[in-house]
Amino acid sequence: MLSRTREVGLALSLAFVSSAGPALAQVCLTPLAAEEPLCNAEMADSPWGTSHRVSYAQASSPHPGPEPGVSVSAEHLILPGPPIALDFTAPYTDGGRAVWGSPLGLEGATVKIDHDTFQLIDLYIPADEEPSPPPVVAGISGAYNVIDRDGRFIVGRTSAIEVFADSVAGDRFSEIALVQRYFLPTQAFCRDGEDIVAGMVLTYDGQIAFATEQGVLGVIPRDPAQMVDANLQTLSLNGADCANPSIPVDELETVSNSLAADEEGGIYLVTSEAMYKFHFDGTTLSQVWRAEYEVDPTLGGVRLGVGSGSTPSLMGTALGDDQFVVITDGQRLMHLVLMWRDEIPPGWQPISPGKDPRIACEFPITFGDPLATESLSEQSVMVRGHSAVVVNNQLQNDSQFDAFPAIVRNALSALEGGNPDEAPFGIERVDWDPLLRSCRGVWANPTVSIPNGIPGMSSATNLVYGLGQKDGVWGLEGIDFDTGASKLFAPGLEQPCSQASLDNVNPLLVPFIQDSLDRLPNSCENSFFAGTEVGPDGAVYTGTFVGASKYTPATIAAVSPRPQAVAGARQGVDLAERALADLGAEPAHALDAIQRGLLQLQADLAAIGAADAAGAIGPDLAAQASADVAAALGHYATAEAAFGSDPLLVTAELNAALADLSGALAALDPCQAAPRASCRTGERSHLVVRYPGDDLRARLTWKLLRIPSTFQADFGDPSGTTDLAMCLYADGTRSASFDLPPAPSGWKIASRVYRYRDAAASVNGFQTVVLRGSTRDRASITVRAQGADLPFVRLPMTEPITAQLVNLESGACWESSFDATDVTRNHDTLLRARSID
Repeated sequence: MLSRTREVGLALSLAFVSSAGPALAQVCLTPLAAEEPLCNAEMADSPWGTSHRVSYAQASSPHPGPEPGVSVSAEHLILPGPPIALDFTAPYTDGGRAVWGSPLGLEGATVKIDHDTFQLIDLYIPADEEPSPPPVVAGISGAYNVIDRDGRFIVGRTSAIEVFADSVAGDRFSEIALVQRYFLPTQAFCRDGEDIVAGMVLTYDGQIAFATEQGVLGVIPRDPAQMVDANLQTLSLNGADCANPSIPVDELETVSNSLAADEEGGIYLVTSEAMYKFHFDGTTLSQVWRAEYEVDPTLGGVRLGVGSGSTPSLMGTALGDDQFVVITDGQRLMHLVLMWRDEIPPGWQPISPGKDPRIACEFPITFGDPLATESLSEQSVMVRGHSAVVVNNQLQNDSQFDAFPAIVRNALSALEGGNPDEAPFGIERVDWDPLLRSCRGVWANPTVSIPNGIPGMSSATNLVYGLGQKDGVWGLEGIDFDTGASKLFAPGLEQPCSQASLDNVNPLLVPFIQDSLDRLPNSCENSFFAGTEVGPDGAVYTGTFVGASKYTPATIAAVSPRPQAVAGARQGVDLAERALADLGAEPAHALDAIQRGLLQLQADLAAIGAADAAGAIGPDLAAQASADVAAALGHYATAEAAFGSDPLLVTAELNAALADLSGALAALDPCQAAPRASCRTGERSHLVVRYPGDDLRARLTWKLLRIPSTFQADFGDPSGTTDLAMCLYADGTRSASFDLPPAPSGWKIASRVYRYRDAAASVNGFQTVVLRGSTRDRASITVRAQGADLPFVRLPMTEPITAQLVNLESGACWESSFDATDVTRNHDTLLRARSID
């Protein structure tokens, strides 16, 4: 316990509410990365500001984490319980951040940690600070939390919404101050005295949306001064059954997970029976739809409640995307379930007779075992783009603790996850295919063990992270998002739990779990249901059994500026389309989209400049892209100025911005979404792609021979101003993009041939490029690429297969196309095709 000389109480709190927390810019800039949901301006400017990172609850991040081949050091911090979520503040004036958490346990503790030193700044335990501390019950209540844009830490715990902040505004090393504890009134509970808060999420309009275990949904403003009964809205899913004592609790719809929220006022909640969407318009809370999913009522192992074990995750981020809410169901053989978030598409038919038409996909999760009849996960589904990743949480003997009370069963099952003879193994990726409008399995790895932690992801390193165990040793696991192969394992501290750690264990549990702790001395590194989170410093943070761990790489992975520039331009397109769609019916949303667009395009100009400075794009293309984005920015500014007075001008300016951004993307994006038209072809072509499971052995070879009408000058000047790109397409859809920016080194320029050589294959895997022009229709192109930097090409590829080389400076392009008769090999590790015209 830390010493302190302070007076604590609610009396001090509301006086400094508006200024509490670190110095925050009152703006909301969505990170420049593909597949990012719109940022929530009510949340802290943070890399991970809430449970599951953002209100979409995707648990995926654009920020870099540890990458393969880099040394990773582990640290452990003792805490009074397992914090399921650790939330990062915005930067303080000195650039540092604090990390807040609410460890589970009977103490109802709140912790604040310095993210740089990973040392405890302060610990707030109500029994030590308050004359009449509130009761705390064991369970998941208090697991979910958020840091708002004013730097306040908000958590729903037992029967209250609690708000904490720095006792000295802007000083992260100051003690924790309790700002508000809003005790929820009777209307917020199904059965008062029995019901408690289960989960919560921060909505895009600044409401704390919470759900209780017995199925009451509520919203209350995040502002502590506004947390009064008059501002509380609730809906009870069980209605009159709450007041009927003849109906047992296990026959009520119950909640054992948290919630998700979208930017249009949607709130998503899964119960033991059904998936729900609600809507809050600032005044009224209403139910939009309800869809039942498959449930086996049997409970066991790590399961915290009946039905789905996952907080709903939202899939699809752009206006034109297929958009879903994603859960795992409660069948004995668990299925991944996608449900249409908004209107069900016209003509959509139920996936099978009797199914709710809102269900777009039910995909069985076997973790690579074709004979599996059971599978289980208590963790939320990790989502990136239209991809979903699920981890296995089912022990080898999942029923061994069924006779124990639920809290004991959960604890024993979690601890036994560190026993290699009992631990669950398996992780699986499933994608939604927008063209086929169905789910497909991408990969399954049955050898990885992430026993009970919530997986997270870095799109910058293309790794899915989870706290895993190997031979009983806990550590950070990194899984290749493209292939499912294990690329990283950084062991945690291999030491027994200290007595200080064991002193923090719930004394009611000790008699039941002592044997497990004796047999599994590394248990204080057990993830114990906690999330795996990518922090602001390239490190991964996670809660553990009575503590937290941090995995810090020796170097932080670099994020390429060109993909950021592409993402920023695409975000500008999406926001213009949103504004145009909302101009009539939702003018406030339209104005919000315009103002967001101004911020995104300002950031995009900086990203283009960074790409130019880094040599990631040629100067001519950078100048073109900058001019187009600047022009689009001007149109956005005119649209904002005319908003509310001249809707026709607003519409015209937004359409002009879309045209400019189309030009910017033509300069920035190496490969278009579909094959370019009117590319030159040759008489002979040959394509080989190998992915044998080892990145270092990946190979690509493409030859295009006897090309007519191609002179040496058509290839431009790749050593000075010309960007080149190789693009692969499967059945008309982009499969891979390889860009080669202009560079004086590596190229040998002669009058009849340009040769590029890089033995290290350090630029997108390009090792050899030979471009030979001809005045006699005998031009040729040869491309060889290999190694870990070669962009991933998913095999097998669907025919027809198209390979193109593009001169991005002039737009000239060359291609070969292979139909099914040209392809001689096409399986998981090898594609071989040859065409003769």
